[in-house]
Amino acid sequence: MSKTEYRVVWKRRGQHQKSKRFMSLKAAERRVLLLGPEPWKAFGVDPDEQHCCHGHECACGGATWREYLLGQRDKPGFEDAGPMPVIEYIRIDQRPLGAWCEPREEAQ
Repeated sequence: MSKTEYRVVWKRRGQHQKSKRFMSLKAAERRVLLLGPEPWKAFGVDPDEQHCCHGHECACGGATWREYLLGQRDKPGFEDAGPMPVIEYIRIDQRPLGAWCEPREEAQ
């Protein structure tokens, strides 16, 4: 078992900082790719390849991976929320396992 944990920390314009912990660097790097400007790299696919089908089998419209993934960002998550804000910063922190947890004081 890994004795290191990784934390991806990011902030979108106009929102609070967010973070997510991972037990492997590979998983943390994948999250960074998903949040970045080229999210298809996280899946290892050609951005101009068809995402689903040519638009005849389902209602996908024959979108490419690029259109599909970037289109997800433009869809409002909540009513009247608008498109997803731009990321101001993103980083990967690395620390020994459990270092982000504060020690609890025992009740006396």
